[in-house]
Amino acid sequence: MFCDLIFLCRKFISQKMQTYNSYSKLYNLWLLLVFLFFITACTSQQNLVEKQKLAYTIQFGVNNGGITENKDIVKTNDVAVDAFSGATNKNKIGLNLGFHLNLPFRKNSVETGIDLMYNNHIFDYKDVVNNYYGNRGIDINQIMLPLTYNFGFFKKNNPNGAFQLKVGGLVQCNILNVSKTGVLPDYDYNNFSGGVTFGIKIIPVQFQNNARLGFYMDVYRGSQIYKDLYNQSNFEMPGSSFIKAGILYQF
Repeated sequence: MFCDLIFLCRKFISQKMQTYNSYSKLYNLWLLLVFLFFITACTSQQNLVEKQKLAYTIQFGVNNGGITENKDIVKTNDVAVDAFSGATNKNKIGLNLGFHLNLPFRKNSVETGIDLMYNNHIFDYKDVVNNYYGNRGIDINQIMLPLTYNFGFFKKNNPNGAFQLKVGGLVQCNILNVSKTGVLPDYDYNNFSGGVTFGIKIIPVQFQNNARLGFYMDVYRGSQIYKDLYNQSNFEMPGSSFIKAGILYQF
């Protein structure tokens, strides 16, 4: 029944995503991977040994990243090297919250879930050639769906590993709140982005009820979110990226 529900959800989401032609391939690929993951989980769960159980994780931490802007301004014709600059706003700390599921798979585990992440950016414009000046502030909220394969080590007290090395991918739904001052070029952004992610989990503390406390750190690099005159689609540098770390509670 659970596998049938996953299949119906995938079918419904795929139908809705047809309106987003430019991103449907990315999402269909990710949905297919998740679908195959749950199918494998359903068919193999009967063969899991007793000590290998689902692990649910709540994690909370800080982060830096979101939009990766173009720093190679010479790619933009006829503008000075300081015509555009951008940075994550140091006055606002990025935050992330996640709910994850680990399922034992062969000798290691597969992890998926949902992450919510917030970052703030300020882009400065000083282009005397095109007469653009001022700054653009961007609050970016992202809903992220990761899927990773976790290699576990030190499994004496933790079947999934007290130390885990993660590798996989994720897709992002991007929600931007934009403000500006001055005269700025037009901009656009992609509602969805995706790429590869790597991370580690260290879970040294175990309580009497078998719940565990630990730390996590993840890095990510993916496709472009923000586009304007200085961040064009044919440039190599613009994209999406982050580094995040924090505390996790596993039960």
